[in-house]
Amino acid sequence: MHNLFNLNPKISTALAVLVGYALLDDLDTYEQNVLGNWLMLVSQLIITNAASQQLVERNMTTEESNIFNINSKEIKSKYNPLFYEKENIKKYFNDMNSNDREKIFNELQKRISNIEKMLNDLHKNSNF
Repeated sequence: MHNLFNLNPKISTALAVLVGYALLDDLDTYEQNVLGNWLMLVSQLIITNAASQQLVERNMTTEESNIFNINSKEIKSKYNPLFYEKENIKKYFNDMNSNDREKIFNELQKRISNIEKMLNDLHKNSNF
């Protein structure tokens, strides 16, 4: 995807035309209409998000501002801490002693076994 942003605009436009024409042959008009509307919806979502982010960034003047950058690591880590806080999580598990890890591992194995048993029971009781 990164290469798409570094293309000459004329080449990028030509590629879009070629992809569009390539899709026409395999789709009937109803399918073309659905695909076209779906692609426009995806495009509108991307454009709306980008416009909102540009406004937020333009309005940021100081760190004391009430507006925050939704692309900052600090904000993203609140919504997806496992992805953005990998190092802290690794440190936490490395600092744990082996007894704690063993207890956690055994508890996870027990819970997985219980889930497998429940799934097997469901499968036995169903008509599949």
